[in-house]
Amino acid sequence: MSIIAISHGLRDFLSRGDADARARNGYPSGDTLAGVFQTCQRTLMQAVETMSEEDMVWRPFPETPSAGYYLWHVARVQDALLHKQILNRPEIYETHGYAQEFGLPQYDTGQDYTATQRAHFQEPPKAELLEYLQRTFTAVLRTIDELGPEGLDIETQSGMQRIRYLIILTTHANLHAGAINHIREVLTASREVPTES
Repeated sequence: MSIIAISHGLRDFLSRGDADARARNGYPSGDTLAGVFQTCQRTLMQAVETMSEEDMVWRPFPETPSAGYYLWHVARVQDALLHKQILNRPEIYETHGYAQEFGLPQYDTGQDYTATQRAHFQEPPKAELLEYLQRTFTAVLRTIDELGPEGLDIETQSGMQRIRYLIILTTHANLHAGAINHIREVLTASREVPTES
């Protein structure tokens, strides 16, 4: 999934006429990263577009994650890594009160959750999850724009570190978009299996 996102992001960027992509040594420019993040967002939104509230909490097995869990997890990791590691600012989860709204621990991201924690995870409503996810993507894109070429300069240690974090986030988002698509396919197939009479 991440290869597809990067390919689409590069295509979108190059179609705007900047042929050299302002990337050196194989590292993407800010414009390329922004294109990839926009593709990540579309991929996630499309994955859950037709899923109902019931679908969002469905699990293939009791201790496996649901589509709702994955959306929350992607948003939480984006929010935490962007604001703690790149910007050193409070997270959206805190400033917009999502932890209280969702009734979930403020500092959890779902990273390294146990099977038991996943089994007992209470998914927030789909609309609220998508709103939070949208805010995190908007924050990432705004940050890329604000940093500009100087803030994402691979010749500096801080610029290189920011680029690495952003690449991690694109890979992470697309990995879980693939998982959501798999859940949807399994769910659809389970509904098509004829019941025994």
